[in-house]
Amino acid sequence: MVLGMPDGFIRVFAREDSDVSDVDLWRDVRAINITGTGGPLNPLLVGDLYALVPAENGYIWFTTTGGGVGTVAPTTCFSDCVRWLDVNDPDGDGNRAPQPDGGFQKISESHSVNLNAMYQQTDYKMYRFDMEADGTPSITWEIDYDRGTEVKPGQTSRGSGTSPSFFKIGEREFVAIMDNATLPKINIYRAEDRLEDDEARLFAQGAPFGQDTRVSNENSLIAFTDDGNGTARIYAENNWGNNRLISTAGPLVTRPGFGGVEVDGNGDLTVLTPNVQLRIPSVVSKGSIVSNALYTYNKQRDGWYLTAVDADDPTNQRWSLLAGSTSPSYNNWYAQLSLSPDNETFFIGVAAGVLKAKPVVGTPAPRHCFALPEIADFLDVMEELASYTSGPVVYDEYLEAAFRAWRHEFGLLTRLPDLSRSELRSLRRDLTSAQRLLDGKDYLAADLTPLEKVVLGDIAGRHDSLLAEAEQVLADDCAVSP
Repeated sequence: MVLGMPDGFIRVFAREDSDVSDVDLWRDVRAINITGTGGPLNPLLVGDLYALVPAENGYIWFTTTGGGVGTVAPTTCFSDCVRWLDVNDPDGDGNRAPQPDGGFQKISESHSVNLNAMYQQTDYKMYRFDMEADGTPSITWEIDYDRGTEVKPGQTSRGSGTSPSFFKIGEREFVAIMDNATLPKINIYRAEDRLEDDEARLFAQGAPFGQDTRVSNENSLIAFTDDGNGTARIYAENNWGNNRLISTAGPLVTRPGFGGVEVDGNGDLTVLTPNVQLRIPSVVSKGSIVSNALYTYNKQRDGWYLTAVDADDPTNQRWSLLAGSTSPSYNNWYAQLSLSPDNETFFIGVAAGVLKAKPVVGTPAPRHCFALPEIADFLDVMEELASYTSGPVVYDEYLEAAFRAWRHEFGLLTRLPDLSRSELRSLRRDLTSAQRLLDGKDYLAADLTPLEKVVLGDIAGRHDSLLAEAEQVLADDCAVSP
């Protein structure tokens, strides 16, 4: 077992049988200084130690936040064990070259290793590195991708938020990431070191969530290959809105979405129908080839769920187990989901500790009360509006949200017939007032008059009660069998 430590060291632990109990002993057998005091990499130049993955040949590939990529030789090495390069200075001449926009490449995701090759994306480019005879990494190929224009809600940095996923279709090698475009796409690259003259490095790409722009992904993709059909399926989750631990407190949720693409050996790609009910804030979802299922940890308005969906059709939920209440204690906050060898027991790190779950076979999959995308989207906007009354009001964002809510108003009229006509008229009046304010001028907080602030505050208050009633209508609707 290898661990990266806060002091910049990599520590290697060997497993030993215990003499006194059934609990194994892990002995600290090696420490390698990477960015620590006196280490070979200067953290002021290439950042802190970030991620490490051992390779089959005994080497350990590591990265640093400022663009360092390196290897650590096996234990047979006694000196000069660390070899590395800086992606901002691949020639090693001391001249770090910025990108065309003036920025330097950074690394904020982990990497994949296959034999002597390592795959890593920075916040600008996708790379393959190979290891020379003495362990020194070298750039085999690199390619730009769409890094987007911002750090989206739910992301920790600009650029791709997914660690590269390596897979094969037959004997051909591929690696996939999700970019940060306005309409984020799964990018599938040919992973081999060399291609024919008529072959392109970017093999295929597709947007798993269609035209939805409120999409961000901060976790690794899942790749399933089907050798019989000569295809692969790559799945992605939507983490949009997971900015803080309290982003999912109480009834608060992130944007929904669990989807993917299917690609064949010719590069023909099909976008799978996404699951628009599941809201996955941050877990690294997992897949099981044995059960042909995808497993995730999702936060709905009534609590945290462990859910299984069909790998052939992500919209088909096999089961969903209520794992915890709406308390932040059950928030996994980027901790992974692990599946035991029995393929039945799950472990998830949460704020309060480690959660163990073993779903009962036949557990029904709840509908989560949000089968209609129009209603779910409307309630998201209404919740966003109401949230501005809980602290300092950023009125330009408030008005933008109000305008989006107004656009959904007619859908609510037809979808929620149990609301009284007076409430619907009040909703229309409130949203029309908000739109009128928005159309009048570009409002910033300093531009609003005291009266306008009172009007907007009253609108937000009305939305609170309307939201509660709409939630009840949806809950009643979900009690009916689909």
